[in-house]
Amino acid sequence: MIENANNSSTRVINSHLYTDESSTSDTQQQKLRRIRVSKEKVVLFEDLMEKGYEYRTNGKFKDGINSFLKAMEIKTTGSLLKGLGYCYMGLKNFDEAIKFFEKAIEVSSYQKKMLPKYIELCRMQKRSFNECTQDEINEIYLKAEK
Repeated sequence: MIENANNSSTRVINSHLYTDESSTSDTQQQKLRRIRVSKEKVVLFEDLMEKGYEYRTNGKFKDGINSFLKAMEIKTTGSLLKGLGYCYMGLKNFDEAIKFFEKAIEVSSYQKKMLPKYIELCRMQKRSFNECTQDEINEIYLKAEK
């Protein structure tokens, strides 16, 4: 039997390892707590992303930006950065839109397919886009997705 002078919680008796149950349950409780917090963060992230896209779709770009930025405190994904780019594009803040589209491409190879078209649209329309209506902006989105 191996034992510390201060009554260690782990003992070896007849070649079997025994651990004091109170320390095991504390460790298990800590693991469960971390898992629960992680799950809560995932759910919160997904809710914030969903709200961000809903706001963007409904033309509430500032609310969308706020939702995406809160989600970014939890995790950064290509989809999140793309959503921010769309919102800034909707606000006609093309420099910020380009910045987030470029970051989305860096973070996610999936974004490399479509986002360069949006970046180019932002660059081309930077000056004249200020006079576009929401319908015209939506039309540009549709063209870029083709």
